[in-house]
Amino acid sequence: MEIERDRVKSKISLCQKQYLKKVLQRFGMNENSKPFSTPLAPHFKLSASMSLNTDEESHYMAQILYKSVVGTLMYAMVCTRTDISQAASIVSRHMHNLGKGHWQVVKWIIQYILGTVDVGLLFQQDKVTGKCVVGYVDSDYAGGLDKHGSTTGFVFTLARGPVSWSSTLQSTVALLTTEAEYMAVIEAIKEAIWLQRLLDDIGVQQDLMDVH
Repeated sequence: MEIERDRVKSKISLCQKQYLKKVLQRFGMNENSKPFSTPLAPHFKLSASMSLNTDEESHYMAQILYKSVVGTLMYAMVCTRTDISQAASIVSRHMHNLGKGHWQVVKWIIQYILGTVDVGLLFQQDKVTGKCVVGYVDSDYAGGLDKHGSTTGFVFTLARGPVSWSSTLQSTVALLTTEAEYMAVIEAIKEAIWLQRLLDDIGVQQDLMDVH
């Protein structure tokens, strides 16, 4: 973890540049590899039906460190890479009976990181919101191909930088878009209450938290 502080501009940044460079090197990515501009392409639709179908495919996937790569992505996402939350969440749902299609998605994420190793978290003084936490929440509807589950996504910011974020598959299948939205809001409010209590403990009192 690299931390840079600019006292003049009242900024502090966190990134995992060196860690990610080692990850890229470990999994065979170098300056000749093509970087991608998005964490996940819209044409990727993962499902259990894409699992191993032939002996040749089974032999190929047996040589792939899929779980190791996904674990590496999850670690980066939890620490500083909010931008790959959804992509990492999607590939982590498929850890068994993998097919080449699953691996193609993971490689895409790695190639996105190749072009964004400098990306991380940035916190700076905000005269508008001050020390107030602001949250944003949304969900899709029935985006999961296997069980038609919806995905909840939220992020909370403080000092103009993210302090809590998540992208997870909802445990209950929503029958309507409204239901999916309600379930997403509930999870975000639970996180907001936890953050409020945590910040109160360290002397950053939150009388009101905005969630959009």
